[in-house]
Amino acid sequence: MIGRTVSAVNFVQKVGCLVLTKLQRSVVVSLRLLPKLFTSFQQFRGMDTHQITNWAEREHKMMETFFDNLKVYTKEGPKTTLYLHQTEIQVRLHFLSSIFSPGGSPEGFKLSLDQVDTLWLCLATDPQCCDELFSWLLSQTKNKDQHALGMDALKHLYMKKLPSLEPETISMTGLGLFQQLCNLARLATAHLDSPATEVDVVGMDHLWRIALRANNTDVSMAAIQYLNSYYIGRQLDHEPEFVSQCMAHLAAASADLDKAEESSLLCIQRALLLLKTHLETFRKRYAYHLRRWALEGQGVGSHVTLMIGERGCLPLRVVIQPAGVTEKTTLELVSSDYVADLRAEVAKWWESIHPNPTTVAETTATSTPVLGSLLTEGPIRMITQGQELTTEYDEKTLQEMCFKDLQLVFISMGASRQQKKRDSLDSPSVLPPPPRESLPTLLLLQAQYFEQLFRLMQTLSAMKTPVKGGHQIPHTKAQVLSRRVWDILTLLPTSSTLLKGFQQLESPDSTISLQELLDPASPQKLMYSLYIVESLSRNKINPGIGDSPTKQMENSTWSHIFVQHGGLRHIFDIYMSGVLQRSGGDGSEWQQDCLACLLKLLYQLGVTSEDSEALQDSPDGAGNKRAQRLRKGSSDKLFVPRLNEAMLQMMKVETAMPRLTSILHEASLPRDPNHFKTGFWGRAQVVHYAMALLVSWVHSSEEVRQVLFAAPHFSTWLQRLVLEDPEPAVRREVCTALYRLCLGGIEGSSLTIHMLGHLLQYLSVAEGMRPQKLEALHHPAEDGKEPYGPACRDYFWLLCRLVDSLPDEVVKGEKIRPQSPYPWDYWPHEDGRSDCGYVGLTNLGATCYMASCMQHLYMMPQARTSILRAKCDNNSKHELTLRELQRMFAYLLESERKAYNPRSFCKVYTMDHQPLNTGEQKDMAEFFIDLVSKLEEMTPELKKLVKTLFGGVISNNVVSLDCDHVSRTLEEFYTVRCQVADMRNLYESLNEVTVKDTLEGDNMYTCSQCGKKVRAEKR
Repeated sequence: MIGRTVSAVNFVQKVGCLVLTKLQRSVVVSLRLLPKLFTSFQQFRGMDTHQITNWAEREHKMMETFFDNLKVYTKEGPKTTLYLHQTEIQVRLHFLSSIFSPGGSPEGFKLSLDQVDTLWLCLATDPQCCDELFSWLLSQTKNKDQHALGMDALKHLYMKKLPSLEPETISMTGLGLFQQLCNLARLATAHLDSPATEVDVVGMDHLWRIALRANNTDVSMAAIQYLNSYYIGRQLDHEPEFVSQCMAHLAAASADLDKAEESSLLCIQRALLLLKTHLETFRKRYAYHLRRWALEGQGVGSHVTLMIGERGCLPLRVVIQPAGVTEKTTLELVSSDYVADLRAEVAKWWESIHPNPTTVAETTATSTPVLGSLLTEGPIRMITQGQELTTEYDEKTLQEMCFKDLQLVFISMGASRQQKKRDSLDSPSVLPPPPRESLPTLLLLQAQYFEQLFRLMQTLSAMKTPVKGGHQIPHTKAQVLSRRVWDILTLLPTSSTLLKGFQQLESPDSTISLQELLDPASPQKLMYSLYIVESLSRNKINPGIGDSPTKQMENSTWSHIFVQHGGLRHIFDIYMSGVLQRSGGDGSEWQQDCLACLLKLLYQLGVTSEDSEALQDSPDGAGNKRAQRLRKGSSDKLFVPRLNEAMLQMMKVETAMPRLTSILHEASLPRDPNHFKTGFWGRAQVVHYAMALLVSWVHSSEEVRQVLFAAPHFSTWLQRLVLEDPEPAVRREVCTALYRLCLGGIEGSSLTIHMLGHLLQYLSVAEGMRPQKLEALHHPAEDGKEPYGPACRDYFWLLCRLVDSLPDEVVKGEKIRPQSPYPWDYWPHEDGRSDCGYVGLTNLGATCYMASCMQHLYMMPQARTSILRAKCDNNSKHELTLRELQRMFAYLLESERKAYNPRSFCKVYTMDHQPLNTGEQKDMAEFFIDLVSKLEEMTPELKKLVKTLFGGVISNNVVSLDCDHVSRTLEEFYTVRCQVADMRNLYESLNEVTVKDTLEGDNMYTCSQCGKKVRAEKR
């Protein structure tokens, strides 16, 4: 009887909840109670939750009632403020989860498409609760126990609903749902063993739009990562689709730059990032096969990378030794190479000493795995420093594996430890080489894509942005993006069309003229072609290992063929036309970089053959190293290449000299210091190669030496570049070149005298130079470089070198006036000021506490300035201490010594009426408080300064818990004692200082307002 009564009660409650839901009353409470009421029937024999759910749906149309309520709620909004809007939605979704769980309903009980549409219509566009819906749908797709969505509902969401969302506003949760549905669609497609269907195409198209147009950067990066893994994981089968999609989006965004600049630039930025990361991932994953092709003379490398190298890479020599053999072989790699590159080098070396034609032929015919079938004795094992380099390390760089120069690697043959099947399948090193027609780098070299990249680069570099005064300056973001397009070009192999055009210059069947190969209309393409010319002249494009001596001889004479067929003349004509200068174009950094590259190639091809070989042995950055060598006063004879006859015939003084000096004059013009630099060459390289060409020309022609100092704007650009240019690299390049000009060979003394005459005219200007900001002296220069701004150091270095080189006859009768130099002028160099730019304090035994306080005080600009400016007289208190403190700060500011000895300060400073004992350690906090107290008593200005810098107010609050009384006392402080042990940072220590303390029990607080003991919190 009791059981029947309970059952009846539950039944009545359940029906009541459904009625309330239908009447739009107490919906949250009803939906929370219903799942519990349904499960309560399990205790009665012959009944379960499935039957109750079916009964509620059949008799009371439970799901129809639920969705009617949801539509009314989303249309009219909440009728009460008892629950938050998000809570209302969460309760409804939790109810659905309970109903569609294994214990809530049978497997066939699912949402219909109409119900899914209602759910989507009500919640998907709600900015507050759309993520709640996406999260619920994601849990339904991931959790096998949930059965709310059938296959038709999942397909409906994937094909219709999710693509209808705006890609700009989609959230991370929505992207996670979409990726999960993409994975399910891929699994279904793979299970059916069918090609890409409409489902796959629609999903990937929308993912592309999300990756390139999402406003949320995290969402975009996650979509980009998914696209990369999707295409790379398909064994390059879908690379044409990837390249086509990426280039199509780039073209569309480029076309919309005039209509929607910001969104289009964002799309271009994301597409370039996706393309670059994809190419880098491809390079990492297929490093073994790419290196093998390069070793076999069929490489797909870039000539640009060969010429400028990879930044931050160091050469590494790896010593390999086969097991049981004493002979060793050295392989040359770089730190950025992968372990797969090393494995390819080792495999190629092993095949060269153990040829096995039969095995190689079988491998080629059957396309079996490379490692383990090319070699009859099994796979190659590489062991170094007690660790075996298995294929799972192939995608790590040698730097990540902590390889050192001349590190020993043992090579052995045979089976290694058994690897997991998944590891062996995922490693491309053990798979056949991919088809070359599917390589993304070769796909991008197709004519339409290759030209599109150059057009995009030119479009971005030409973009301008207006500034005050009606002027226009280059668009910074567009300039940066144009450089990223160039970075992608450097990852691609050399264009076969351009390469064949240069290699077949002497062939009558050549279809491309020299004017088309070296077209100055596009600075980017011209610079790309100039790199090809330079690499061909240096034999750096695909130097096959098995090249015959005849082939090598043909390569070595290519530069002569290029000169004979008008290549040098054409480059010289571009140089003389002035199209790459500021006056001849838009003055962009691309023109500057292209001009530097053109001057470099003109200089290399224009010198004699003997000097050209010496130039190829020197790196591009020789100017900086040469300047350092010259500063040390090396007496070695300077090497100045001479121009060859072909170059001298073109270099007419009346036309070539004004052009060369105009380049130097434009380089010396002042520029906006706030301009964002995006180029990788810079003015220093333009000046370097322009001056190198000028120096060689002066030493190759007597006529040039006579008209040099009378050239147009000579004095103007000389003063600006030597003294007034803010970039230290530019001043260093000019001074080094002028040193070589005067002391590099013929008629050195006459050139030196004329140059000295011009330089001495600027002596008064150099003597009056001061740093622009005094504070700039107290900031360490980045990477040990000189600070930005005009300076006279290089000017005086050049002046002194030229004076030292004068013959004795010239300086006869001149006397040096005696001077009284400061003692530290002859201080040993190794004991000079540190490279970071600061002067230290000598520890006199146990004075580290004092040195720490003084350095902290000195590094505060307001405190340092006020102390140095303080006026002390005989009547002021602590006069001697203030004078010694000023003396110490003056040395820290101006001294060239490594450290200052504070012994005199310790003698006059008294603490507890006793001079400081240098052998006794004191508490730093006590010394600091004592020092601050003395500073307050010195002058009124310092008292105000101390209070401003160090003073604070601490509030002690006692809040009564039994009454409304709050006691607050304020107290000034100069220091805060913070706990250091077990604290991760300063903020945790400060939180510990302000932690509250509860006063209760015997320690209760006596309230001054109530007059009785109460519980309270003290903080």
